[in-house]
Formats: sequence, structure tokens, C-alpha cells
Amino acid sequence: MLGIMPYVSAYILVEIFSLCIPLLKKMRSGDFEGRLKLKRISLVLALALAIYQANSLVSSLKSWDLSNGKSILNVSSAFEHLILVCVMVGSFYLLVAICELISKFGIGHGISIIIFSGICGDFIGRVPMHFERFEYYDFSSYIIVLIVLCALISFTYVLLKTKISIRCYHEKDNTPVGYFQLNLSPSSMAALTYATTIIMLPVTLSHFFGIGSSLANNLHPGSLGYNLISIFCVFIFSFLFGWAFLHPRKRVNKMRIRGWHISDIDTSAASFMLRRQFIYNLPWTIFLCIMVIVPSTLIVNANVPFYIGGSSIPVIVAISLDLICGFNFYQNNVHKPIKIAEFHDIYDANMIQNHLEAVGIKSYLRGYHHRLLNYFFGPYLEISLIIDDQDKVRTQTIIQDYYDGLGLCRATA
Repeated sequence: MLGIMPYVSAYILVEIFSLCIPLLKKMRSGDFEGRLKLKRISLVLALALAIYQANSLVSSLKSWDLSNGKSILNVSSAFEHLILVCVMVGSFYLLVAICELISKFGIGHGISIIIFSGICGDFIGRVPMHFERFEYYDFSSYIIVLIVLCALISFTYVLLKTKISIRCYHEKDNTPVGYFQLNLSPSSMAALTYATTIIMLPVTLSHFFGIGSSLANNLHPGSLGYNLISIFCVFIFSFLFGWAFLHPRKRVNKMRIRGWHISDIDTSAASFMLRRQFIYNLPWTIFLCIMVIVPSTLIVNANVPFYIGGSSIPVIVAISLDLICGFNFYQNNVHKPIKIAEFHDIYDANMIQNHLEAVGIKSYLRGYHHRLLNYFFGPYLEISLIIDDQDKVRTQTIIQDYYDGLGLCRATA
């Protein structure tokens, strides 16, 4: 009943708190052990959230009645109430343990696979309902849905896989390389989430207080006002988050501290990177705008009988990409695969993997594409660098010499 959300919410809260609390900030910007401490704090906070949510669910079910007057949940004592809460919280931690085991022994990230299975399970559960009503709908609506679905999946795949290299060099050898890359999804799905929340806020308030009915009608999903304001909000949040997640000035300073410099530019490195990021963010922003207006447009204008769109399609594509990359790595790996480093920065993880591939070291970034849809808001999705055991020493040397040992795990550092 609780799912994995208490842990996800707790980890995001801890990540936000770490921006302003000095002790947590030191852990967040520290090494692998600092991140482990943040994870333990998140698990403790998740316990409090899980207990609160479990108690609220049991209390709600106790107060709800069926049409025949009987209670949905018949709990006669405080002890039974406590037992139900304990079972739900215990089941939640069992699910967290399963996620950890999947991450340790599987080909993908445990939380990603749990989320993936939940989305697929929900979709499969809705299939019988649509088949029962199939005869009442126009067959052309399903053809339209299939075409739109294939187009959205294709666009998501292209945007998640495409990267633009920025030439840079290291002080050790001064050879220009393209290890640092900008993604074509720099603002993640956060821009879509915040935009839809903002656009629905006045509608929710008008319904709640019983005022402003004309405003609610003008901002109803599918209306012209809804589409225009949604597109405006998506553009604002997309470029805002894209800049915040990259933060060109801080990015350039971090690279300089590690000995890396942007090459072949006439202006400052930060300005150069900001202009490039602004241009490369445009395709993803347009894609997010399409994701906002397509579902309501299909329902209103094409008589599509169900909602298609939102964040579920990119999530499915991203997790599928992670699973495929993991499967290919493990299938072609003839020795023992080990986790040698852990990252929480998309650009650092991608740069190090590109460096390793350039010197002939095969690697796999577990959870990379799923984290690409979350950036700062996905701290529960750590990016693990998996390599062949025979490349352990070479990988450690490269990360230590060129990246100051960034993310090296305690057991391998």
C-alpha cells in the first residue's frame, strides 16, 4: 500500500535540506562515505513518513463505509490498528531491501525496476477495461493513439541518447578531447511537473473555495488558455532548471579545480557553455510542451477514451535503456563485474565513462538514463560505475589522477 514513495520523498527532502544545513551540505559535497551517511539519514526519515502514511491510511479506511453500511476496515482496538501500521511499515522496508538486492545482484537499479513494474502493472490492469468498452469507441482513435505513442517513444529515445561533445583538455597532457558532453534533456521532467502543478493550482483553489468558476473553465485541460499558459510555464521552468542543473560557472570552476579546461573558445568558458546549453535545451523544451498538450487534445478533439502522455512514457524509455545497457554489458563481460564508483552528477558520470571508453575500458553506468530524467530531484537513483574486475587498477588511476578520486567506493578506493 505504501509502495516505495516514503523512501523517495525522504531522500528528496534530505537532498533539499542539504542545501542549507551545513552538516548535511558537507556530507553531500563529500566523498562516497558522505553519501552513505545521507542515505542512512534518508532511511530514518523514511521510517517517520511511512508510519505517518500508514496510520493515515488505516484511519481513513476505518472511517469509510460501504453502501450496505458496513465498514471497509473493521478494527475494534488500538492494538489491531497498531499491528496493521507495523505490517505496512515492515512491508515498505522489505520492498526497500528488495530494491537493494536487485541493485546488488541484478542488471538494473532496484528502485527503477520497482517503478517500471508499477507503471507496467497499472497499464496491464487497465487493458481489460478498455477491451470491454472497445465496441463503443471509434477504431480510428486507437490508431491515433498508437501513432502518437510510437512518436513520443521515438522522440524520447533520440533526446535521451543524443549528446553534444564540448572539446576540453587536461593540464597533464594538453590534448583536446570530447569527454565532456551536454545532454539534450538538460531540464529533466521537473519542468513538466512544476508547470502542470502551477497551471492546475488556480483551478484547484477555485473549486475548493467555490469562486472563480470562469477562471477554472478557461484553464480546463484542452482549452486554449490551458495550452498557452502550460507552454509558457514549461519554457520558463525548462530553461530555469536546465541552467540550475548545469550551472555553467560552477561547472567550469569544478573542472578547473580538477585540471580540465574548455578549449577553442573566444569568450569565457561559462558564457560559452551557457549559450550551448540554451540552444541544446530547445528540442527538449518543445518535447515537454507536446507532452503537456497532447493528452488533453487527444481526449477533447480526437475522442480518445483514455489519457496518454505525462511522465510515464519517458520513464519507461529511460529505464528500458538502462536495462538494455546493463544486459549488453553483462552479456559481453567475461570476467567479474564490480561497482567501483558512485556519482550523483549526470555530467561527471558521463565524462568519466567517456574517458574510460576512450582508453579501452568497458563500463556501464547503472541508473544513468533514469537519473537523466530527475537530476537534482532523483538522489535516490545513484549512478553506479560498473567495470570489469581486470580493469580495476586502471580505472582507479584515471579517476584519481584526472578527477581527484571522484565517487570512488570505499571498498575500491
